[in-house]
Amino acid sequence: AVVSTQSTGGNKNKRSNKSKANGFFCFAQAQKQKLSATHDIKGNSQLVALCDPLWRSMSAEEKKLWTQRAKEEQARTQARAKTVTVGGVGELRMDCNRQ
Repeated sequence: AVVSTQSTGGNKNKRSNKSKANGFFCFAQAQKQKLSATHDIKGNSQLVALCDPLWRSMSAEEKKLWTQRAKEEQARTQARAKTVTVGGVGELRMDCNRQ
C-alpha cells in the first residue's frame, strides 16, 4: 500500500485506498497485450470485463500461481520503492508479464 502524507480532510498520514496486488489483477495485466490484439480496450473496466470469465474458468491451482506471482512482484516493487526516488513523486508498476 502507498502511504500518503497529503491532507485527507484533517487526518494526516492516512493510508491511501490503493489495494495490494492480487492474482486477478496480475493475470489481467499479463493478458492485456494479448487481448488488445483483438479488442479495443479503453480502460481497466473493459479489461476486467474481458478477463473475468477467463479467471473464473481457471482451476484453483492456476489462480494460486497468479496470486503467488502478484505477491512476488509486490515484494520486488516495494524493494525498488525503498531505493528509487524521483523527486519524491513517481509510480512503480507491476510487471506480471515476466516468465
